[in-house]
Amino acid sequence: MKKFLLVFLIIAIVTGLNMPEGFLARLGVDSSILMAATIAIVFAGFMQHLNLALIVLITIMAVAANVSDEAASAIGYDPDLVLVGLIALVLMPFIARQL
Repeated sequence: MKKFLLVFLIIAIVTGLNMPEGFLARLGVDSSILMAATIAIVFAGFMQHLNLALIVLITIMAVAANVSDEAASAIGYDPDLVLVGLIALVLMPFIARQL
């Protein structure tokens, strides 16, 4: 029952995010609040399933490390630093297993 309620809540919030701004304003809801709630629920789900969170984080960092230098500087990060973080993130479970 809890999973059903959580899935229903996520579907309702995401549907609300896709509504026009005028419709949300008539309901008295700010879209940034809905976005923050969605992010909070997703992070809470990732904390429940840490292996999935690790896979998603590694995927995002791999994509970010392979972005061209021009695009990365326009966004405001250094792909080399992301690559170092990615290597550390991949090696961390192996190091923790040895301790």
